[in-house]
Amino acid sequence: RCPTRDGGLECGSGRMTTRLTTVGCAVSLAFALGAASPAAANTIVPDVRFDEPGLDTDNGNCTLREAIESADHDVSEDDCRRGSGADVIKLRRGTYRLSVPGAEMVGSTEIDNRIGDLDIGLFGSSPLRIVGHRRGTTVDGNDHDRVFQVFGARPVTFERLTITDGQAVNLGGGVNVYEDAEARFVRSSVTDSTA
Repeated sequence: RCPTRDGGLECGSGRMTTRLTTVGCAVSLAFALGAASPAAANTIVPDVRFDEPGLDTDNGNCTLREAIESADHDVSEDDCRRGSGADVIKLRRGTYRLSVPGAEMVGSTEIDNRIGDLDIGLFGSSPLRIVGHRRGTTVDGNDHDRVFQVFGARPVTFERLTITDGQAVNLGGGVNVYEDAEARFVRSSVTDSTA
């Protein structure tokens, strides 16, 4: 019931009614409609196992690199589903092979996910799960760079994955997890990687 005779607002139904100001009623209605709740998570499924340089390619597919970017920025990168909150990247059976050498291997650095390792958590803060197929999924760094690098406040879970053939000049050949970051490994392994 809005408004009342004295200029206030009354919001409620049934036995529970609360008198509120205009702002209070708007906030109550927003919560009732779900406007103030966090975004629901999406499942993003890369549809190819190969890698591509850059993130500005719009060629109608979804690579693992683009799926991570979609999840981190809550956008739709190339043909990937839009990220939204606590996303899940669901990988198919087989090997996802990275093919874009990283700048670190030539004495430089990069942390924007365009080349080299797969950078996670640069912008997102909601949890991210990267889940392999129950019959086996491998993410292969192809000895070009480390495989994954985890930054910031986004907790990452690697589930049912073999992470292999990463190579880095310094920390974490397979996976490098920064001090302020969090990574969990569930039924996953990191093999044949050097730093």
